[in-house]
Amino acid sequence: MAEPARIRVFQINRDRDAQGRCFRPLEPGQQVDASIYDEVYDGPVPSTDLDEIFHQFNTNPPPLHRGWSMSVSDIVEVDGKHLYVDSFGFQDVLFDASLTQKPEGLLRVVVVEPNTPAYIGELAPDLQSILRSLLPMRGQAMQALELQDRIERMNREYEALYRYCDELRQWYSYQQEENIQLKQEAAALHYALAQRGGA
Repeated sequence: MAEPARIRVFQINRDRDAQGRCFRPLEPGQQVDASIYDEVYDGPVPSTDLDEIFHQFNTNPPPLHRGWSMSVSDIVEVDGKHLYVDSFGFQDVLFDASLTQKPEGLLRVVVVEPNTPAYIGELAPDLQSILRSLLPMRGQAMQALELQDRIERMNREYEALYRYCDELRQWYSYQQEENIQLKQEAAALHYALAQRGGA
């Protein structure tokens, strides 16, 4: 299995956002201050297409994403470039990721998802973050259980249909034997009548 692409996502920490840049589009000539950003995701994605990344982080974000849905002013690091999420599209910007921060005490965990190689990620140690990270995997587990239940139900229906067909076959075979016996009896009666008529 090929290794999926890996990206990082940064979002403005509003406690350090003295200029109120969070959720605002990029202004002409603006220098992006990386020190007000937090790293909120570092992990694999199915595609490096920016529109697909934006769609994923707004509809089905990765389990270890620690931020809000992708919005204007976010930074996406992909293929060595830093892209600013603007009002329309993405803008390539200078961004020193070493100035960003992330919460202390993050838990390093191994993430295992269907059809994706296992990878190491970081998870906030609070209960809300842990539960949120488990929801996508819970959904996949529920889908797997529902699929298994459907398969078992179909197997039961198939077995019932098989038994019905077997009973029908036996009934048909019995009817065939009955028909043969009736024909034999009819032939015997016809022969007896013919003998009496001949006499």
